[in-house]
Amino acid sequence: MRLPNHTDIDQIELGELKATDEDTDEIESIAASIKEIGQLTPVTVHTVNGKSTLVFGLKRYLAMVSLGEDTIKTEEFSGTPEDLGIARLHENLKRAHLPWHVEAKLTKELHEMKQADVGAAPTKGGGRQKSGWGIRDTAALLGVATGRASENITLARAVAADPSLSKVQDKKTAVRLVRQRAKREEQEDESVAVPSNIEQDACYLGSSVD
Repeated sequence: MRLPNHTDIDQIELGELKATDEDTDEIESIAASIKEIGQLTPVTVHTVNGKSTLVFGLKRYLAMVSLGEDTIKTEEFSGTPEDLGIARLHENLKRAHLPWHVEAKLTKELHEMKQADVGAAPTKGGGRQKSGWGIRDTAALLGVATGRASENITLARAVAADPSLSKVQDKKTAVRLVRQRAKREEQEDESVAVPSNIEQDACYLGSSVD
């Protein structure tokens, strides 16, 4: 069993990790627990050239800071840079109270990073997925329903195409708007489509001069 290190708190950088106002109560609860029984679980850091960046355990870290502790138990992250990127996305997605468009964006990024790492699952053919990374895998990794993961990825792509969608307050409304837009575009495509039994560039009624 590997024992955790004790690292100076002021030597750890947070990188892209940030707490939200909704995290306050949980941080206070964790701080009370640590004050009573001590820090049982180390936070995870990634160290490069003596510089440590927090990977997992933001709330534990902030709880220790609130208690005025000088050091914190840490364990080193072991993995490739790709593993680190995936781990950070996964950690962010586990946090509660994420805005819907942020959750969607992170889900899409995690999904695409895993596909780049292990290969994408075939999108056609039906049946049970036998190879590559698919939406079911992303859903299982995050512990959510496949439909939710798929919906988030679709929303992320829609926001990328139209950033103004991120201003919509609730996810349900955003989904409705995206579906309405997709249906409207489908109807427009059908309205200009040439019937399969009609030869293009041929005149059937009127003068060919016209």
